[in-house]
Amino acid sequence: MNIKKYISVFFVLVLALYLIARDEVPKAPEIRESENDSLLVDEQINTKSEEAKKLVLDGVDKIKKQGISLSCKAFIDDPRWRYGEIYLFVFDDKGNCYCHGYEKNSLWQNFMDENNDFIKRMAEAGKIGGYIDYKWNNSYSRAYIKNVTVGNKIFMVGAGFYPTSPVYIVQELINSAVIYLKITSFIELKERISNPTGIFVRGDIHLEMYSFDGTCVANGEQLALIGQNLLDAVTADGKFLVRDIIEIAKTKGEGWYSFRGQSGDEPARTYVKKIIDPKDNKPYVLTCGYYTDINGETVISLVKKAANFLKANGREIAFREFSTQNDKFVKGNVNIFVYDTQGNMVADSKNPAFVGLNLINTRDTEGRPVTRQILDMANKYGKGWVTNSLSNSYQVCYCEKVKVPEGDFVIGAAYFPVSKENFVRFMLEDAILFLQNHTIEESLRKFTTKSSDFLRGDINIFVYTIDGICLADGINLNKIWSNDIEAKDENGIKVIDKMIAIAKTGGGWLKFNLNNTVCNIYIKMVDKAGKKAGQELYIVGSGYFD
Repeated sequence: MNIKKYISVFFVLVLALYLIARDEVPKAPEIRESENDSLLVDEQINTKSEEAKKLVLDGVDKIKKQGISLSCKAFIDDPRWRYGEIYLFVFDDKGNCYCHGYEKNSLWQNFMDENNDFIKRMAEAGKIGGYIDYKWNNSYSRAYIKNVTVGNKIFMVGAGFYPTSPVYIVQELINSAVIYLKITSFIELKERISNPTGIFVRGDIHLEMYSFDGTCVANGEQLALIGQNLLDAVTADGKFLVRDIIEIAKTKGEGWYSFRGQSGDEPARTYVKKIIDPKDNKPYVLTCGYYTDINGETVISLVKKAANFLKANGREIAFREFSTQNDKFVKGNVNIFVYDTQGNMVADSKNPAFVGLNLINTRDTEGRPVTRQILDMANKYGKGWVTNSLSNSYQVCYCEKVKVPEGDFVIGAAYFPVSKENFVRFMLEDAILFLQNHTIEESLRKFTTKSSDFLRGDINIFVYTIDGICLADGINLNKIWSNDIEAKDENGIKVIDKMIAIAKTGGGWLKFNLNNTVCNIYIKMVDKAGKKAGQELYIVGSGYFD
């Protein structure tokens, strides 16, 4: 979180994209936000945690009664052992996979990896039964684990889900840091926290650490703050943030703290936890937070405000304003950046060292172009949304092209939306673009691998022909070539018929019952026939479970 004005920050590229290839000006994605999202998602996480635990305990009982082979066969094939995205998996204590839902490619693979300790953490949690968080399928899973002994062999039975909530992300990062301190050292924890692209960063949510005298000792976003004493730093609403979170750590050990962001109108929350350096028993404060009201409308409004300011005041004044932490052009962690038509960065308050550099050849964390395609978007449509993968999350960017007497410029701003609905929409737009620019075979190959472009936890891409033949369903290879035209959901609804009808009218959302819960999918139709329109139609979609 920003806690001190007018200070230079670490150079992290926050621009990105995937050009949404259409014939009209692209519309803003449907960003669904909720004022009570944190409370709502907390309840959902608690409910899913209990569902995962019950499934595991039932699975352990089945293994005790019927053994490993019959049990694993049922866990893989019997839908009664699924609840939405929650399913059972089994590893032995050496890291060998015995079953993992429909992911048959994982069978007999060994996941004991020196660089990823989740098998060891599973074994520990499973001794008494407990939850762990770990990365799987390019996202972070929360799973309940319980060990069971068969003969002389120990098996870890688990079931998990992919939570999406700023509250969960904050608490998961805090808890992960506490665990990391136990298995490594305080010095290594500080170094990991201060890596802006490392394991303790999710989009614009990151960890910070302070000593009890107010000195910043680690920061996942602003390296320039490290070593500074911020005890007297004041927030926009007059609070002594660091002083107050130290007091929480001293008196309560942990808890939430609310304040106002940089320009005074962005509500923010941060979670505080006291930790101890085991080497010298010195206390420190871990903190991690987020802005509660940043959404798509915030980004659009900020860009339009900057565009009007540029038109009214000219290049010199406007770019000077945009390149400082000016309250007028910063909202929480959202800031204005500006390119000229050649890809030169001419203004950026978050990364001022980039100003004057040509960034036309920069790429995002997945190797995709960024600046070049932002310019393409603005030049082709005048304005629109682009998406990319950055800092273990999706980032969305809104851009507008502005013409002034001094030349043409592209103004943009970006943020990290946190919801599965948004992930589905953005991933589908990326998939449609990929399909339009590659052969159907290349596209299907991409959609059915573990590429992080098109697999984020339980969210993937599916493709059907217009007559109901499945060509892709993420990494569920068993679905390929199945004819689902007559397939019905658990309430007797013909899902493919509904999908085709929605796709033919421009696309949209569909709800139906699958795996004992509600599945939400977003569908569109893609025509790859070229000159013979309508001859090669595909239903492309993505979705998530309630």
